[in-house]
Amino acid sequence: SVLLVLMALVGGYAIKSINGLEEEIELLVNDRMVKVGLTQDVLDNVNIIARALRNVLIDDSKDRQAEEFNRIAETRKIIGERVDELNSKMSTDKGKELIKKVIDTREPYVHQYEAYLALVKEGQVDQAKKMLLSEVRNAQSSYMATIQGICTYVEEQTKKDGEQAESAANAGTRTVTMLMAIAMVLSAVLAFIITRGITVPTQACTSFMQMMAQNDFSMDVPEVFRARRDEFGAL
Repeated sequence: SVLLVLMALVGGYAIKSINGLEEEIELLVNDRMVKVGLTQDVLDNVNIIARALRNVLIDDSKDRQAEEFNRIAETRKIIGERVDELNSKMSTDKGKELIKKVIDTREPYVHQYEAYLALVKEGQVDQAKKMLLSEVRNAQSSYMATIQGICTYVEEQTKKDGEQAESAANAGTRTVTMLMAIAMVLSAVLAFIITRGITVPTQACTSFMQMMAQNDFSMDVPEVFRARRDEFGAL
């Protein structure tokens, strides 16, 4: 019964450890990595807009500028969707604070590059160039810094969760190994006791029978054997 209890403990603890690891893995895959992907996607698309803002100034052909204007509009929409998704996934106070900074710095950035694009469309190249290198660049840097802040925060969370999962796995392995070792020791002890309980009376019975076969009835059967209520006692 002791062995059964130990086996049940080993099995129960192993199941509990596996379930805990599954939850950690699910959190990493379905939350942390998703946030990292969304944040990186926002950064990539901000860089696409930055290149498009530069291209409309470098190439003044109407067709090329129209392509870049469309690219900026499409990319801006994608960024908005990714930021909204990030906002809905932030559950901690720190995460909500960081996403709020992203939203707050995005508005002045958009305002600055829209004013810049208006100058480009009006053909005011010098003013547009000056604005691109000052107001637009500064607003873009502030915006990207807040996005990078979220990326760093999520990466730190991911690393922490990974370390916790590893620690839990190691602790579970140690506990299961210890319980299995105890079960093996107890099994060996019980096996020894059971074996002794069979071999000792068997050897005694053999000795008595050999003496009886030689018509030697001089030895009394020890009380310990006569008191037994099993087959050996009957013999």
